[in-house]
Amino acid sequence: MVDPDKARPIIGMIGRSISFGLFLSSTCTELLSIKNKSIRKFHVDPYIATILNCVMWVTYGVPQVNPDHFISVLHNSFGLAIEIIYVLIFFYFSVDGCLTRKKIICGVIFEVIFTVIIVFITFILRTITTRTVFVGTLCVSFNILMYFSPLTVVKQVIKTKSVKYMPF
Repeated sequence: MVDPDKARPIIGMIGRSISFGLFLSSTCTELLSIKNKSIRKFHVDPYIATILNCVMWVTYGVPQVNPDHFISVLHNSFGLAIEIIYVLIFFYFSVDGCLTRKKIICGVIFEVIFTVIIVFITFILRTITTRTVFVGTLCVSFNILMYFSPLTVVKQVIKTKSVKYMPF
C-alpha cells in the first residue's frame, strides 16, 4: 500500500512539472508572432483566462488563506509572469489594433477589479478553513474556465478546417 504522505509530494511535483509545460506550451507560437511581427488570427482569450486562473491560485497559496500551500504562490507566479508576457506580445503585435487591444485592456481591468473584490471578501471571512474553501472553489472554477477558453476559436477552426490557430 502506498503511504499518502509520501505519495502527495511526488504527485504534486509531477503536476507542477506538467503545469510548467502548459505555461510554456505557447512559447513557440509567441516567438513566431515576434518573428512575423503579427499575432495573425490567434485569440488572446486563453491567455487572459490563464492570467485570472494564476491570480486565483496565487491568492489560494497566500498563508492567510491556506498556510500549507506557499509552493502554489511560487508556481503560479511563474505562470502569471509567462502569461503576462504572452498578453503583452499580443498587445504589441495585434493586427486589428484597437479591437484586440481594447479586449486585452477590458479583460485586465475586469480581472484586477474582480481580484480586489475576491481578496476583500476572502479577508472578511473569519476562519482559514472558510477562506480556503471559498478561494479553492473559485480556483477550481477558473481552472475549468482556463481549459475551456481555447474553445473560443472553434468557430474559426471549423470555418478554416485547420487547427493552425489553436493556442497551443
